[in-house]
Order: sequence, then structure tokens, then C-alpha cells
Amino acid sequence: MRVMRFCRLQTSGTSDSSSLIIVGPSADATTGSLLRPLNIYYSLKEIKHLTTRYVHIPTSAKSLPRFLQFISHILRANVIVVSGVAPWVSALLVILGKILGRKVIVDFHGSGWVELSILRAPFFVKMLFLISEKVAFKFAYCVVAASKWLSNTLVSLFGKRERLFTIENAVPIIFEKYADLLREKFGVNALRKYVCKHIVHHDNCYNAKLLVAPLPSWFKSNVLALEELMKVRNLLGKDVLAVITGSVYPGSNNIIATGYLNYVNYIALLLSADAVLLPYPSRAICGGVRNKVLEAGYAGKPVISTKYGMLFLEKARPWIHYIPYEDIVKGRTRAVVRELHNQAASLRELVINNYSFSSFKMKILLLVKMILKEAL
Repeated sequence: MRVMRFCRLQTSGTSDSSSLIIVGPSADATTGSLLRPLNIYYSLKEIKHLTTRYVHIPTSAKSLPRFLQFISHILRANVIVVSGVAPWVSALLVILGKILGRKVIVDFHGSGWVELSILRAPFFVKMLFLISEKVAFKFAYCVVAASKWLSNTLVSLFGKRERLFTIENAVPIIFEKYADLLREKFGVNALRKYVCKHIVHHDNCYNAKLLVAPLPSWFKSNVLALEELMKVRNLLGKDVLAVITGSVYPGSNNIIATGYLNYVNYIALLLSADAVLLPYPSRAICGGVRNKVLEAGYAGKPVISTKYGMLFLEKARPWIHYIPYEDIVKGRTRAVVRELHNQAASLRELVINNYSFSSFKMKILLLVKMILKEAL
């Protein structure tokens, strides 16, 4: 499913209105990098007298018309929001905004330089990230970070600056809408039958305890979590089935790798699962609350994870809001499975009260309306 089928990224406003563009990843496939920019788009698209568009930079040499169209959006925009793209793209757009006199907001999901430093990436790659992030941070009109930790990290790396705001991640609006629709129209039992037949393809799927591990392999932190999961594959038990999404990985009797799933199928899988499994080690850095934790909370599913997987989720406590992954490592799988239902309600309450899309929307609206007053 192309996200565009849901979005049909509309425009609002009139010909004499202000113009804002959101530059983000391609919406041809739903990824974690796309969900926050979409939340920004849906937060802003109904502002009166503001034409709001979501665009991405064409990467193919055959896309010259699209590239020219992208430049025309830049030239007409009063405000440019950059979110979910590579740091050098953010830096280039900040420089372009300076030249054209545009207000550029850079939305940081994380610090690639910090992540690569921990993962021991090549020096040249780390320097590219560091320089790009510094340019974007220092010269953007406004910087938004996905957590207080990330705001403090950016300041410690690049120095203090004005117009630095923290707006935490929220449940993706498209997840809220599709999850509510699927639950209302089909129910959990019907979804489980569909998932077992069309996604999991395992004889024991319907009767097993179904654990979902959404770990797409294009993020290094997910690869680290996947490696952790493989270490305990023999401890899961015959009555537990772990389904890995987003990765193609050699499976086993109780581990199934589905590869990339379209977003509707992923939501159906999550709604029909018994729990979400996120075994992130200490090296798996993330700049804000992970989307998959928020999605699990909204879906009412318990999360089995480490404290690193639950980072930045304020007030989250082991055995209250999530189940410590370490208990599986210690061979307590059966005890963990018995406790699955107890943490789901607490996590859902925490997520809905603090990380709903409506809360995110209010913060983004206040920020952009302030900047529009200054831009006009």
C-alpha cells in the first residue's frame, strides 16, 4: 500500500495565502522516518490561509520534471519544514533557505553522528554526518528535537541557540485511523485468522503466543536488536511464535521473518498479536520514543523490551508499563507469557494521555503559527 492512497497529500488555502512545504522521505513505502513528517503534515494542513504541501526530493536522474517542481515549491514557500531526511539534505536546504530568505525549520529525529560513533562507522561517514548536522542546527531558523535528551545532545555538540524546541514523538495519525477502522470492522479474532493465513503462514499460528518484532533492517539499531533476538531463539518455547517484520532473515521453527509489510498488514498483525518484542541493546540509540512502542501502546499490546528500547517514554516502569526482556534471557519465558495481559492497559493509558496525535498537533500548530507571524 502506498501511503499516498491514504494521504492524497492535499493542499489548503487560497492563491494569496502563505505557503509551507514539508520536505520528507518518499511516501511510496511506510517507514519509521516517514511517520513523524506525516504527523506534521496532518497537523498543519487545515490552517486557514496556509497552503501546505508534502514533497520529497526526487533521487532518480529520470525525475528532472519532479526536481524542477520541487524547486518551484521551494521558491514559493514562506516556511520550509525538513523532517526525516538525511542530514546533508537538511544542511543543503538550510543553506538554500538562507540564500532565498526562507524560514527553514529542521526537525531532528536523532543524531546520526552520535549513533555512528557508538557503532564505529568509517571516519569519513561520521564527519559527513557531523558537519551536516552542525550546519543544519546552527543555521536553521528554528530547530525541533524529538526528545529533551536529543535537544541537550545537540546543544552539547554544537552550542546553545535560540528557537530550539522539544516536541516528542506521537502515535502516527495513520496508525490511529487504520487501527480503529480494523478493530471496528473486523475484530481481533478475524484479524488473527487473516494474519495467520496471508502473512505468517505457520501451522501453529492461531494457537501460539504470537510475538511481533518490528525490526526493519535498514536501521542499524534494529539489526542490533535482531541479533539479540537470535541469541534467545531457543528460549522462546514451542508455544511461542516470534514474527519479525521488515527483515529477511533465516527463520526457524518458532521465528518467522516476513520481510517488508505494507502498513495495513503490519497494523493487522500488531492488533492480532499477543505482544511486541523489542530487544534493543545499549548500543541501539534512538532520538525519541520509538514509533513501534507508541503503536503497541495505542493498540493495547504489552511490550517486552529493554530499558534502551523504552527510552524517552516518561514514567515507563518495568513490570508496570513493559516486561523486561532480560527475563526471557534468564529463561523465564513461561512466566513472561503468563504476565502479558497485565502491562497492556497501563502502557495504553500512558501513551494515550501523553503521546496522542492530538497533543502533537497542538504543539506543532503553536510553533508554526508563531513562525508565520514572524515570516509575514
